[in-house]
Amino acid sequence: MTVRHWSGYVSIDCECDGNNIEPLLWCLRFLIVDHLPLDYWLSRIFPAIEKRYAGGDPGWEITNVQLDTGDALCDSMGRAIYRVWIDESISYLESGVGFYEEAIVKHHVRRTLENFRAMHPAYSIEIDALVLKYGIYYHAE
Repeated sequence: MTVRHWSGYVSIDCECDGNNIEPLLWCLRFLIVDHLPLDYWLSRIFPAIEKRYAGGDPGWEITNVQLDTGDALCDSMGRAIYRVWIDESISYLESGVGFYEEAIVKHHVRRTLENFRAMHPAYSIEIDALVLKYGIYYHAE
């Protein structure tokens, strides 16, 4: 595993995170921050059993999407899917949209929370509670 710092509390594993993960990582820079309660944005995207939305400046949003499977907020396999959008003119990233399974989103949220914990150990109890509350576990590679 080759994890390196990306930005804010976000890190990337270049060997296994795949392509087009940057829109999600960009959003996580604003989702997990030290000037807001950790649950501020997380409560707006989890759980994915109903329509959820988080977003703001500078040009980012995460929402679970309704696919062509009727009214379900999941794919044909029963997995929740999130649509991530970033303003390409602000981020300077090539791709401004990404679609990710809930497990992938939770994997990267968890990694970001663990990076946050390393810098702010006083939040350990709150982070543990959020992991349990929202089922924010690492995705099995």
